[in-house]
Amino acid sequence: MTQVEVVNMEIGSSDREQTSAPRMDKVQFQGILGSVLEADNHQKLVMKFSIKDRASGDLMLAHQAFVHMYHTESKREIVFLAEPDNNLIYRFDLDLHLKAKDLGYLSGKYDVSLIVGDAVVDNPFKWTVATLELNLPPNPNPPKDAVDVHAPKPEIKHLFREQEKRPPAVLSNLFCGLVLAPLLLLLIILWFKIGANISSFPLSLSALLFHLGLAAIFGLFFCFWVNLNMFTTLKCLAAVGSVTFISGHRLLSGVAQKK
Repeated sequence: MTQVEVVNMEIGSSDREQTSAPRMDKVQFQGILGSVLEADNHQKLVMKFSIKDRASGDLMLAHQAFVHMYHTESKREIVFLAEPDNNLIYRFDLDLHLKAKDLGYLSGKYDVSLIVGDAVVDNPFKWTVATLELNLPPNPNPPKDAVDVHAPKPEIKHLFREQEKRPPAVLSNLFCGLVLAPLLLLLIILWFKIGANISSFPLSLSALLFHLGLAAIFGLFFCFWVNLNMFTTLKCLAAVGSVTFISGHRLLSGVAQKK
């Protein structure tokens, strides 16, 4: 195990187009930059440093070296990786225009810290290096308000189509009667012309119930067409149909025996 310290710490900002040299300020280990560092989305945040072994005085690499940025107002934080070059100098170059989305387009003050740790380092640390005043453009695609999926949904009001106007019931029934009148008249005329043979009509209870049952069934069909629903009609039809079936069977049996 060994103890380490940071040497040659420099932090500053530079133009994205690199038209001018970066403005860098030196910071002593465990100190903080005396002034607030200012930058916007047209610049880069630049940091470079080295890690030295206190015992041997040699530069070394740490397994973990991160730059931590903490937005003081929203308490939002983001961590970036600092990578070393061949000379064991860590360089951190953050394009604020490209990383504005990662920063949440949040302007304001940020605490810029360095985090160093390793399995062989006896004194891992988090060091606040500077305070950054950052000016970023607004979010071009602001997030929408969160939607509560468990909230009650708005009432769905369905407007049914208004029923078409119909003629009065009296007029409809009169028209139906006029349509059926020629058929009924033709039936009566044929009965008188051909002759209706009712001399063989058996005068018995089964014959009377059978013909009344047939009339009731036709009347039930008419009621279903005019007023009743299917379930009520089926219940009545079961009762009337049973009586009609039994009486009809007895009537036909009696007619067969007479022959």
